[in-house]
Amino acid sequence: MDHSKEFEELVRQIMPEITEISIDETLSRKKHGAQLIDVREDREWDDGHAAGAIHMGRGVIERDIVRQIPDKDSELILYCGGGYRSALAASNLQKMGYTNVRSMKGGWTAWKESGAPRTAGENDLKAVRERTQKVAESFISEGDATGWFEEIYGGADGNNLEIPWADLEPNRFFVEWARSANLSGNGRKALVVGCGLGDDAEYLEDMGFRVTAFDVSSKAIEWAREIHKDSSIEFHVADLFNLPEEWKNSFDFVLEIYTIQALPMNLREKTIDAISELAAPDGELLIVTRGREDDVEPEGLPWAVSCEDLSRFEKNGYELKEFTVMPGEEEVPIERFVARYKKTTLK
Repeated sequence: MDHSKEFEELVRQIMPEITEISIDETLSRKKHGAQLIDVREDREWDDGHAAGAIHMGRGVIERDIVRQIPDKDSELILYCGGGYRSALAASNLQKMGYTNVRSMKGGWTAWKESGAPRTAGENDLKAVRERTQKVAESFISEGDATGWFEEIYGGADGNNLEIPWADLEPNRFFVEWARSANLSGNGRKALVVGCGLGDDAEYLEDMGFRVTAFDVSSKAIEWAREIHKDSSIEFHVADLFNLPEEWKNSFDFVLEIYTIQALPMNLREKTIDAISELAAPDGELLIVTRGREDDVEPEGLPWAVSCEDLSRFEKNGYELKEFTVMPGEEEVPIERFVARYKKTTLK
């Protein structure tokens, strides 16, 4: 986009006041807790954006930032289309008292060119979800509740944007909980159920866990191994309903995100029972799922999980230690349940 001389002069004047960082440094800082903020217009955001970013466009960020992020020492990284609007926004936030603000050099254009993780635009994401729904329904109608995962991962042909849940980022609800809980591995054994492309597994490894992760899709595991080839994560192709015997009652921390909700309601108890077998005595289990009221029936995939559903973990020897309801995302404004359990009894 061509900019006026006056606009370019305004940006030039404020550049010495702000800090610009590269895409690589943005990814590194984001991994360690920095919040990425997209300051572009609504239509630009809707066409696609960086994975894990939140949206506060120019013109509203100065109005909304204190309410959404009141801690003025929070690390914030702003980006726009090419780096000019984010520089101006960074300057304004500094004037408002924010002490740890940066602007991402090159903006959305550079982010896309680098191949960094991104989320599809709303229209594209809607089409991907509809396609996924049809594939899943086709397999499930033939009595195959899990075969559709292999079809989805294989059909994506290496493009994560063709998989509605694969942002190449750890689940933000899990990350938010982990930070608030000061989760730390300290060499403990962790298992990730239905790991997909392995981003939650990598997050656990970064916190000091010894991580095993599995998925029923061989394509997903092949892809995950390639993405995380420098990690020590043990990736396995495995069926939740036929897991290795040595995994039972073996893990200090078990993480389940969105697996329960992805399997049909007639498998709900069987799914919860299978997950229940994995934690060691006194081990922890963390569930992250779409939530629903007990008296509301889910209409279809994904089949949201109720508190009544989750109570089966307590019947299987777990004690509920913490339960949090988190508001949904802009793209999916459905509440998420985050439930932490401790295994107290072997079943």
